[in-house]
Amino acid sequence: MAKYIAYKLVVTQVRAVGEGTVVCVATIRDVAKKAGVSVATVSAVITGKKRVSEELSTRVKRAMNELDYHPNALARALYTNRTNSVAFLVPDIANHGFSRALHAVEQVFDERDVSVFVCNTGGDPALVARYQKRLIDMRVDGVILALTWELAWPEIVDGFKRHGVHVVGLSGGRPLDGIDCFLADEMLGGYDLGRYLVGLGHRACAFIGPSQSAVGDQRLSGLRRAFRESGGELPDALIVTTSVYTSEGGREAALRLVASGEPFTCIVAFNDLMAVGVVAALEEQGMDVPQHVSVATFGDTYASLTRPRLTTMVYDEKVAGTKAAERLFGRIKGDYESRPEQHLIRMRIAINTSTRVPRPFSASTS
Repeated sequence: MAKYIAYKLVVTQVRAVGEGTVVCVATIRDVAKKAGVSVATVSAVITGKKRVSEELSTRVKRAMNELDYHPNALARALYTNRTNSVAFLVPDIANHGFSRALHAVEQVFDERDVSVFVCNTGGDPALVARYQKRLIDMRVDGVILALTWELAWPEIVDGFKRHGVHVVGLSGGRPLDGIDCFLADEMLGGYDLGRYLVGLGHRACAFIGPSQSAVGDQRLSGLRRAFRESGGELPDALIVTTSVYTSEGGREAALRLVASGEPFTCIVAFNDLMAVGVVAALEEQGMDVPQHVSVATFGDTYASLTRPRLTTMVYDEKVAGTKAAERLFGRIKGDYESRPEQHLIRMRIAINTSTRVPRPFSASTS
């Protein structure tokens, strides 16, 4: 029945031109007649389900171009049981990391003639549920899911899977069992940054980050391990949290850190936007970066624009987006029979002028 409906949809394509005017457009029969082949041959060229000689395929494609014929996407979906569409669910595509990943995802799928729908959840679980229903109703073939707190839930993945929708996780800090996940190795990133600071001679390090963040916890764990191995420390007294991820949040936390009187020679901020606020707060208190205090961070959205330029751990979202998209396409095509895996992508350190060998200094001295 589906094939019959698909056939009828293709051969009876019409479109409205102006008010009350209906103009018939080229049909699959018109293409077959112009190319001198059967309707079945044209269908085989369009769907790719049967082999067609290069000579016949060229004739069909030439006829399609000359007639400005466009296969009906709905009909193809009914025939192939695939809509050639996927979705990318993110909290906010304005986030530079997610937007960079999206560019890579779109490039991979565009090369494979697959459409990408972007869904901004705004961190709202109710909106996530509405998007999920719409995407299932649209019969998307797959979903790339940001591994953030409102999206990385087994119930959401299971809901998609029950309807035959493949799911791959990307970025964030909440990997899920049962799906392929591509994300930064946050703990190793914290460790590598800690080893760099230890190598400069720092032994008392502060950390400024969000109060509730799985990613922040992993970065802090790696930092602590690096300093612990060197005989240094990252004590609780030097960990200052904030409820916002902004430069103002970083500034306010840094002012509290300075006011505590605890000695430190370096500060690691959760992200480079918060680090901008950290640098501003230190300068307000008469502390030069990096002469008095070294500052390092994660991310490269603002790191190269600050003065001094920030030393930072860089996660390549384009690489992660490309890998996630390729894996999702492979799952949709049935190319992968292996169990889903967690793929951790190592960060690289970009050393800039905000860090240096420490000099005798503490927050309580001027």
